[in-house]
Amino acid sequence: MAHAEALKAHGVDEIVCVTPNDKYVAKAWAADQKAGAAVTVLADGNLTLTKALDMTFDMTGVGFGARSNRYSMLIDDGEVKVLNAEPNPGTFEVSDAEAMVASIERL
Repeated sequence: MAHAEALKAHGVDEIVCVTPNDKYVAKAWAADQKAGAAVTVLADGNLTLTKALDMTFDMTGVGFGARSNRYSMLIDDGEVKVLNAEPNPGTFEVSDAEAMVASIERL
């Protein structure tokens, strides 16, 4: 949300956060983070989108089951223009908003 204006200035129409939780958790998280109109939060509780994007990883060994990797994606007219996927589950190094702004600037 801190970089929403920078993304919008680069032509981003909508910022969407897909969370691997149910809609109630997604709504509570959005409220807690004060997402407001800046970020649309979508629940992917069954990991339907996450699986289709091949962004799952398995944490069954520690009791968490299938999880979603962190990634950021720029979609333009239905085409993925940028995909910044974290190389290791649980990290947050290449998928943040600053990395997305930099990726857009390189296009």
